Amino acid sequence: RNGTPDLQDRDELLLLIKVVSQATSIDRRRIVVQGVSGTGCGAYAQVLLSPDVFRGAIVENAHMGPWRQYGDQARPGKRMYLFTRTDDFNAPATKELAKAMRRARMHVEYEELLGGHERMTPEELVVAARWMDGVIR
Repeated sequence: RNGTPDLQDRDELLLLIKVVSQATSIDRRRIVVQGVSGTGCGAYAQVLLSPDVFRGAIVENAHMGPWRQYGDQARPGKRMYLFTRTDDFNAPATKELAKAMRRARMHVEYEELLGGHERMTPEELVVAARWMDGVIR
């Protein structure tokens, strides 16, 4: 969520994963988080805080805030799909975030398409999800 403490979000996400895994079979190696803008920051923060839980994140229109706080906890090999649009006010920060994550040896895909501060379309999300799953290299 946007504006809630990252550790509170982590605890709620871990509880959600526990409840879902009790109700159905899930592949714990394929759990990713996704968010837009502030929640995009929260999504990648969760990967940094709980790398044993999350394979990676789909991060839309995010900035460097959580990276400055938790970036030293980055785990090499985590999959991070960073997405922004050319006229998004966070586009420069999203691009810088991709560079920082690559320096930390995370597996990063950076996509920038036309537009402003808008969420991904369903078609764009499918591309991101396929990349996260390793279908698109």
